[in-house]
Amino acid sequence: MSRQADLDALEALPDDRIDTSDIPEQTDWSGAVRGLFYRPVKQQITLRLDADVVAWFKRQAPGGRGYQTAINRALRRHVERSETAWPGCPSSVCRGGRTTFLDNGPVLKEHFR
Repeated sequence: MSRQADLDALEALPDDRIDTSDIPEQTDWSGAVRGLFYRPVKQQITLRLDADVVAWFKRQAPGGRGYQTAINRALRRHVERSETAWPGCPSSVCRGGRTTFLDNGPVLKEHFR
């Protein structure tokens, strides 16, 4: 049987027929961390920023390394704070926790022309 056939057979199997006796049921999620393993898709772009802004971020980064990540974090915080300012914004775009709004680019273009 092919891998795809195995996956299709598992998908068709009703939940009550799946043997989970070797896996303890997780009932306490109080220590769970949302987005712990989330790694958004990165998109390489060319972006022109003011030289003093780039210099500031580079000064904040140890050895000048990681300044682009710091810029991305600052932009993400701005987007998360601004989400309420986008009326009609789809919840999957604006209120998805750490969901990257760029993943839904066509949705953004549709709602923010």
